[in-house]
Amino acid sequence: MAKKIINNFSQLHEFLKFPPNTYYKFQVLVRKKDGEEITKQSRLIKSYLIDSFGKIETLQAEMIKLCQTFNARLYVSLDRGNTIKALFNVKQYIDTQLQDCLFSKEKSLHASIINRAIESSTDQQTSKNYKLWLVDVDTKDGQILYKLKETLPFGYYLATLETKNGYHLIYERKFDMGEYFQKDFNWEVMGKRLVEYKTNANTLVYMEYDDE
Repeated sequence: MAKKIINNFSQLHEFLKFPPNTYYKFQVLVRKKDGEEITKQSRLIKSYLIDSFGKIETLQAEMIKLCQTFNARLYVSLDRGNTIKALFNVKQYIDTQLQDCLFSKEKSLHASIINRAIESSTDQQTSKNYKLWLVDVDTKDGQILYKLKETLPFGYYLATLETKNGYHLIYERKFDMGEYFQKDFNWEVMGKRLVEYKTNANTLVYMEYDDE
């Protein structure tokens, strides 16, 4: 059985931007729908806070190796983080937990709360001056992909990334995507919607799977 590889690292240059004090969150995730025996829909293997293309190049081999080892996928959040604001969020989270513990005789803190402080605080969107749409196309049908690109405003289009079952189209969030979808995008097959748009989304960077 042939191994299929999806590698979107080169497309990252088309939509990631790294002004000072900003980062993007990359996550290596095991997905239940890939046949893994996990209790939740996904399990985090490792996350990375990356603040430059140079750092992506440095860590690329490591992230790919984790995907291969755990049959995982690598995603990047389209929501750019602000390092300073994220640090304030971490501090606020820790202060709240410490206050609750100090003023409660019964409460105890597990060590895992330290990791949780970082993960939860860096998940929040903290850089608001560069927002992106993700258009999730759940089909390899080239006609649908062509119609989407033809209909949506080209001036805000940034990139097209391949996924296992279709494509992710990335646009700057400077127009009302809902208006276009209400008018044009009602494609369904067997009750399943093939195209939808998302905010606060992750896009696929790398994965390997058996091509049946």
